[in-house]
Amino acid sequence: MRIPEICDKITYNNSKYRVDGYLQQYDPIAEMEADPDCCKITYDIVSKMIQKEKESGQYRERYRWCKKEDATHVTGSGICGCIAPIDEVEITGKVEWSEESIQGEIERHNRMIGEQLI
Repeated sequence: MRIPEICDKITYNNSKYRVDGYLQQYDPIAEMEADPDCCKITYDIVSKMIQKEKESGQYRERYRWCKKEDATHVTGSGICGCIAPIDEVEITGKVEWSEESIQGEIERHNRMIGEQLI
């Protein structure tokens, strides 16, 4: 499986997009449990929030921006945008932009690495 590059054109669910970032799924509860410096109050609040989401049927996966090699998903820009599992996208080309513009997109993404997608 080839991971698309930033600014590659992709097809996902019969729609066309431009790759603009990389995401990985993460579990905030597991990460807080593994962090010895985690505040118990924060842990309790997040745990209760996630439990309520699950009980109401509105639970959603959590993502964070990451490096290409750590990605499970890509983000795509198009008419409405997408978050797509890497193994479900088809690379169809590359945008016809200047190298300077493409590099700007890569730098924009790199500034977000580690940030959570809310």
